[in-house]
Amino acid sequence: MQWYAASVVVYTEVIDEPSQNTFLVHENVYLVQAVDDDDAWSKAEELGRQNAVPDQSLRMDGRPARDVFGGVRKVIEMAPNVWTGKNRSKVTELEHGVEATYNVFVVEGRERLTALIGGESVELSYRE
Repeated sequence: MQWYAASVVVYTEVIDEPSQNTFLVHENVYLVQAVDDDDAWSKAEELGRQNAVPDQSLRMDGRPARDVFGGVRKVIEMAPNVWTGKNRSKVTELEHGVEATYNVFVVEGRERLTALIGGESVELSYRE
């Protein structure tokens, strides 16, 4: 069995609002143990469906809303590497310091970069 990082998208929609144009989106990254890529994808879909359970108390702008499983965005087989200073070494098991997954963004300007690093909302481009 191999470890995978699965990116699952769940979004919030307002109930009975067919013209909704803006969505709150969560990309949750799960560790999945599977025999191959297809098995990992199936397990990620199952996790996404299980975690998008309707919550009767959920509200968006004071209106009833629900979380919806949007789909699996990507599944990455983990090839564990550990960075130690300037060196990278392969490891065979998950352990402290192993890179589980990554995202690549393009941010315009140092001010936005500083804001992103500080946990603020910024406009950016997401790159695969």
